[in-house]
Amino acid sequence: MLPFIGRRLLAAGLTLLLVLTISFLLLHVTPGDPATVAAGPDADEATVEAARERLGLNNSIFSQFTLWITNVFQGDFGLSYVQNRSVLDVILERIPVTASLVFLSLIFALIISIPLGILAAVRRGRLSDRIAVVGSSLGIAIPDFFLGLLLALGLAVALPVFPATGYIPLGTDPVGWFQHLVLPSLTLGTAVAAELTRHVRASLSDVLELDYVRTAKAKGMGSRSVILKHAFRNAAMPVTTVFGLQVARLLGSTVIVEKIFNLPGIGQQLIQSILERDIPVILGIGLFSALIILIVNLLVDLSYGWLSPKVRK
Repeated sequence: MLPFIGRRLLAAGLTLLLVLTISFLLLHVTPGDPATVAAGPDADEATVEAARERLGLNNSIFSQFTLWITNVFQGDFGLSYVQNRSVLDVILERIPVTASLVFLSLIFALIISIPLGILAAVRRGRLSDRIAVVGSSLGIAIPDFFLGLLLALGLAVALPVFPATGYIPLGTDPVGWFQHLVLPSLTLGTAVAAELTRHVRASLSDVLELDYVRTAKAKGMGSRSVILKHAFRNAAMPVTTVFGLQVARLLGSTVIVEKIFNLPGIGQQLIQSILERDIPVILGIGLFSALIILIVNLLVDLSYGWLSPKVRK
């Protein structure tokens, strides 16, 4: 198992380095002058040139990248051009909002998809199965921004059940925290739930046709025990893979959902930083997102070893 983990850690490290390199190069070839942003809108040419020199923008791209990546490995993500604050402080200030949103979205998705997928697989070809298939297709097809607007109009404006915008920290008011995140979490979690439902149904349907399942039923084992203790575990590997991929999708979708519901998270900060050409913050958010995705993928790989002894070898 240890060599398996070591190979995955090495691959994750190389992937992270590649992502950082590509992101850095792309940001430095896009139009715009970060020195103009750092100097201010009313700065003259001398002030802009001084800002460019102070930020090291006159150096070669290779020198800038080497200095930045060295500082990152030392825990220094640089200073924001606009806010003149540590990039790490800016990101840490926004992480709780995005983390709360993604966490609740995944919880909603699992609560919906696993029972619905199992029901559709067990009752394959019946009315409940067809409803689940149609519902999951609609959930995948509908755009996040459109679903978010519908939920806000229906459950916040027409029927004021939940707040439409804003955020309350968990430590301040847990009930208010949950209420403010219900609509954006449902918006994000719907597509994830639909995707997971389809894969749970397909994977479990295949497993239920295997010989060992029929043998267990022939021995008199109850249907619930056969499905939950034996069949579902073997069907969980492809579902786990899809679940890990959905985390990356959620991080990308938070940019839109946080804008719709006015949540002060990483997505909002990314949009603002792109508009302001605040390169250190953009790179910091990219690094944070890449780390989260790689960690999730690593956990998914390790879960394979728990689900299937063959993978450990």
